[in-house]
Amino acid sequence: MRPNLPAAVEIPRRKVRIGQLSSHRGLMHDVSQVKPTQSGRRQPLNAIIVPTARRADQMIKAIQLAADAETMLVVLGSQQSKIDEVAAHVARIPGSRALIVDVPAAYPHPYLTPSASSNAVRSLSAGRASDLSLKRNIGLLLARLLGWNKIMFLDDDVTVKGAEDLTKLASQLDGTQVAGLLCRQFPDNSVVCHANRLRGEKQDVFLTGAALGVNCADQPLPFFPDIYNEDWFFFSGHAAHGRLPAVGTAVQRQYDPFADPDRARREEFGDLLAEGLYALMSAGLDLSAAGRSYWEAFSSARQGLIEDISANLRDRLDSNEYLQALRSMEAAAEQAGLITPDDCVEFIEAWRHDRHIFEHAAAGIGNVGSFADAFDFLELPNWRAAAFANTDLSKMPSVLEFSRGRDHGRSAARGAPPSVPVRSAAAAARL
Repeated sequence: MRPNLPAAVEIPRRKVRIGQLSSHRGLMHDVSQVKPTQSGRRQPLNAIIVPTARRADQMIKAIQLAADAETMLVVLGSQQSKIDEVAAHVARIPGSRALIVDVPAAYPHPYLTPSASSNAVRSLSAGRASDLSLKRNIGLLLARLLGWNKIMFLDDDVTVKGAEDLTKLASQLDGTQVAGLLCRQFPDNSVVCHANRLRGEKQDVFLTGAALGVNCADQPLPFFPDIYNEDWFFFSGHAAHGRLPAVGTAVQRQYDPFADPDRARREEFGDLLAEGLYALMSAGLDLSAAGRSYWEAFSSARQGLIEDISANLRDRLDSNEYLQALRSMEAAAEQAGLITPDDCVEFIEAWRHDRHIFEHAAAGIGNVGSFADAFDFLELPNWRAAAFANTDLSKMPSVLEFSRGRDHGRSAARGAPPSVPVRSAAAAARL
């Protein structure tokens, strides 16, 4: 077994050691003990946005959290998520109000179909198929269309401990574009990182899109590429400067990361790229150093890490968990062998191109003033506004009226979107 020593790579004017790190803690800072400012209470989150493909009953905790925080809930659903069923749960919870949207398969909106990175990663990600990035990008544009400054993305398998964490998140978003909660219980890691922890090595977690606050008024607005670890790419610009605040922790529902070895196969390209990018930033370097020689060295170090994990697991095949973890590492190794340094360089170039296009498009979008106009612009015809005791409020005349919680027991002073110029959907589309 060869030792997992990072390779040395010649970078202009300096030599750095290249290899996967067990922690990227230096790229974020812990503000969990910082008390929220008054602005976090006066200007709370405008919405909690949940991308989901699960049954409606999996949304109950998110509906309750949004109601407790007096905040709009946006459900971006597909597959098993049905508008009628989610609306029925919303109607049972006092104080709740929600926009429930059906996101169809093969969604065609030009702003939300970045062709370059999508085409670059499909085969290299072993046929990975996910609409998570798409839904998060819809959430970003929806916030721009409805004049929402502060939003939170929340995965449907993640639980936030209480509304106070949302206040702290909103407070941080006054001074930064991105802030989030760490999922330490159950750890939010890739399959390779879970296996590294299983063999007894230290393995940290990092901020994630699973519980992430974004100030959508801040420009430029980045996007989520269609690849595993899409969230790391989204906030990479902030991580590069160590400006990622962690306001607390959230709890991810436990699952078996080794149940399907192909999970590791589908993750490998995105995990290789994200870990490589963050190792580069941890060394104080930027994307200009991410050339072919860097990816050749990092890929070699990554494959060495997977080999070392596999060797450790082979020595401990005394349980099904270790056997399944080994099979997952074998799948990851096979996929890693198909990825070339040129593939990595091409993805980074495609991602940067797509990011520029999305940022330009998002900057040209303003508040259209109504849900109907917003969803017309997004070409999402199947949606519904619902609230406590009413499963369909889609005819509510304005975003402001519904966001203020009128007619379902909330003060008009809470949750209203900021006052921004109103622009018609047609005008927005021309920008």
